[in-house]
Amino acid sequence: MDIVLQAQFQRVEAALSTLVDSIASYNPNLQAAVDLVAADDELGKGLEQLAHHQVNHARILSLRNEVDTLEAQLKTSISTLADLRCGLLDTPATTVPESSKPVPFGELLRYARNISRYTVPPTYREPIPKGDSDVEKEKDKEETASGSVPSNGLGSPIKAGNLVPTDQAAKDTTVSGEEHKQVTAEQAEWLTRLHESGVQWVPWPSHEKIRAGGLMAIQHMVDRGLDPTTRLLPAEQEAEDKRKQEEAVLIPVPEESNSRMSPRSQDSLPLRTRSKTSSFTMDNREYLRIATGTNGSNVTVEAAIRRIVNDPTTVLIVVDFLNAPCCMNESLKTYSISCPDFFQPRLRRSGNQVMDYPMRSSKYSCETCTENCNPGSREISKVLVEINTTLKRHESIRLQSILVIEPPFDQVYTQLISEIRQRYPGSHTDAEDKLQPIVKGFVTETHEEEPGDGDDLGGIVPSWGSMVSFLSCWLLFLRDVDPSDLLKTYERLNELQTRTNSALLHPTKGILILPTLIGYAKVFARVAIGLDKHPELIAHLVSSSLSEEGQSETLPEKAANVIRQAFSTCLNDRYTVPGGVKNNRPDGKKIGIYRMANLCLKILFQCDKLDNCQQIFNNIFNSSPPLSIYPASDRVTYLYYLGRYHFSKDAFFPAQLALQKAYDDCNRSPQFQHQRRLILIYLITANLILGRFPSEETYSRIEAAGLRKRFEPITRAIRKGDLENFRRLTSLNHEYAPWFLHFRIFYQIENYCEVQVWRTLFRKVFIHFGETGASERSAPTLDLWKVLAAFYFYEKRALMSESMAQADAGPGKRHISFIFQENTPPSSAGYVDPDFDGLDLKPEFLLPDILEMESIASSLISQGFMNGFISHKQKRFAITGARRAGSAVKAGWPNFWNVIVGRSSDEVMGWRKDTMGSGGGGSFGPGRVVRLSGVKAAGE
Repeated sequence: MDIVLQAQFQRVEAALSTLVDSIASYNPNLQAAVDLVAADDELGKGLEQLAHHQVNHARILSLRNEVDTLEAQLKTSISTLADLRCGLLDTPATTVPESSKPVPFGELLRYARNISRYTVPPTYREPIPKGDSDVEKEKDKEETASGSVPSNGLGSPIKAGNLVPTDQAAKDTTVSGEEHKQVTAEQAEWLTRLHESGVQWVPWPSHEKIRAGGLMAIQHMVDRGLDPTTRLLPAEQEAEDKRKQEEAVLIPVPEESNSRMSPRSQDSLPLRTRSKTSSFTMDNREYLRIATGTNGSNVTVEAAIRRIVNDPTTVLIVVDFLNAPCCMNESLKTYSISCPDFFQPRLRRSGNQVMDYPMRSSKYSCETCTENCNPGSREISKVLVEINTTLKRHESIRLQSILVIEPPFDQVYTQLISEIRQRYPGSHTDAEDKLQPIVKGFVTETHEEEPGDGDDLGGIVPSWGSMVSFLSCWLLFLRDVDPSDLLKTYERLNELQTRTNSALLHPTKGILILPTLIGYAKVFARVAIGLDKHPELIAHLVSSSLSEEGQSETLPEKAANVIRQAFSTCLNDRYTVPGGVKNNRPDGKKIGIYRMANLCLKILFQCDKLDNCQQIFNNIFNSSPPLSIYPASDRVTYLYYLGRYHFSKDAFFPAQLALQKAYDDCNRSPQFQHQRRLILIYLITANLILGRFPSEETYSRIEAAGLRKRFEPITRAIRKGDLENFRRLTSLNHEYAPWFLHFRIFYQIENYCEVQVWRTLFRKVFIHFGETGASERSAPTLDLWKVLAAFYFYEKRALMSESMAQADAGPGKRHISFIFQENTPPSSAGYVDPDFDGLDLKPEFLLPDILEMESIASSLISQGFMNGFISHKQKRFAITGARRAGSAVKAGWPNFWNVIVGRSSDEVMGWRKDTMGSGGGGSFGPGRVVRLSGVKAAGE
């Protein structure tokens, strides 16, 4: 930089000196002034560049300091981890006897809760007052000798003596002279009440007390074959009988008035038609009870109607109705119910408690309810009830068929969408907040519940709040979906897919949403790929998300990252059997690993972000169950993308293994012909690069139609060592070049198959001009100058036009017109860098020389495709091992495919072939865990 600035300063000084001299000689030079301005501009740019360099230098220094800090932090962390590991190894482990009985943590917590009422607070005992009988003194001596019963770390006296006031408690001392522990006013009050009650305090309940408790009463019911959940205690039964007597006399409502009326609007009715209403308050919330009915009915049915919109003070209405319609009046601001059977829990008032008892089944309809009856959210309730029933039955496929998102919709969903748009229009920003309580009320499977039979978790199954959020989002998605607006559809699908991913996280019920999530992910991937093919729709998003380096996360990448969250959830599912394989099938959510991975890979391959695939393949290779236990569709699709990934990374042998397995497992039905053809194109290309050419049987297959005319000329040129035709076939001007570019195999064939052409050409020249040696001990040799002549001949002809090359049959065989043709290669045959566009530059055509021949021969020898060594002095290639092989050709040019197989491994990164933790030592690799628990020191 100093040299550049110095030159700029000298230019300014020279221009200024010239201008001053011209002015001093009274002959001002205008060109000198122009040069001075230009020099000054250049100096200004140089100073700006210097400032930029200084900023970069400061940035480099700060980054170095940051690197040093992070390195120190890393060393400290490693040291801490090493110390922690030593501490863990030194910590003695507790050995659990085999005869011990495992106790679930839920049972242990319930036991602790039951005994907590009998724990002893800090207590204080007054010294024995004077005047006590000798018997009491003797008892106190016995108590002193026996000590106290330890409980919660405190000494618990066996018998409470007389208490003293709180202010005197701190002044008294024990016999040993130590002061008693201070007793708070609350503790003293508790002890006083205990003393005044005259009840003897003991730390544990007696056997008789336990037998008189509620648990023993429940046990008696179980022994007699009764269900305790359907039985009431005597006090509860008495309150229930009293309630039924009060409700037995109901004022009838005429049959011609079948519509439900609001209790607030019944004041205007005659007394004989009013319904019976009452209310009560619990937890600072108001509960309203309504009783009504019609003539001719002897059955009373109650339904618990969930949250009332826009009325937070009234969270529940308990309705007693006889043969009444299934919906409420709009003035109550409630939602209609098409099947009251859904509301199984019922609330009733009994003293200060609210208890549950089952509801009898009844069916209702709104056919006679026309004037005052508001249909409310009838379609929403129907769908939610069906969803809840499906969740109860654990029918995940049925749930997927209900939660549709793709138009055209059936009539049921058309009515549902119309109802959602009417009750919750898009202008209401709080629509989701209103929908979530309704969804939660109808879909009771999202509530917290006790574990049932077959539950493997133990304890209480957590609530499924994310499912409530997902269902609310799904209803609003149906309201807003517009297939003509791809960008809006993508945004709504993005939010819906995220909610579905959250619902999948539930430990036990999340698997029910997995088929639905997979279906949504397929639609989401199609929309993202469709938008990627129309960049004009997302240009504003790309421009607004550019970083300082000019890089941004494309729309398909964002979609793949959202789907990858579900892939990680399936891959890291811990609520499965060890290894994730049960009855030779994937267990739990692990069944969706490859399905979600395939969707991510499809998007990433579409947007050409293959580097992001590496993490997916590594995670599967380290944590997934074996691929062989998954369905054929998952296996074939995954191996196809895995093969293409390795193909793009120039790992052709692993690519060939994956593609061959995908092709073998792919269904041979005509409907899968397109998939088989796609796999076969990449499989033929990988084998072609590895030295295996397609057979006649391969070309004769249905899916291989049209592949012969594209690949056979290339294989023919490789077999013959025809470098000229190979150059023409791999030229961008060839008629099949766009086809090869479409499948992204053009440059791989051009660059890697050329090595085989070199090998064949060396072999052909040796067959015709090679020397076997003067004696048996002499090695066969090949003159590199003769090889150079062959290369020069083919390369020069490749630069000619095709018609001119046909006219050139070699020295003495050329047509007479050949001398009148221009043999200079056309400019299109060369390459000019775009930076020099517009300049009068002609491309330079470099023909091979002897140094290049040595380089090519050295490359073939180092790769194992030729066996021998090079004499740089004599410019010859000598073949070794000719006597052992029986032929100089076999020894010097081993089989191309065998050479590659000999140095390659059958293990393919990303292809999980065995079960985790199975078999011997296994292989090491990135991300693999090495267990050192049984490792011994060196020498032991």
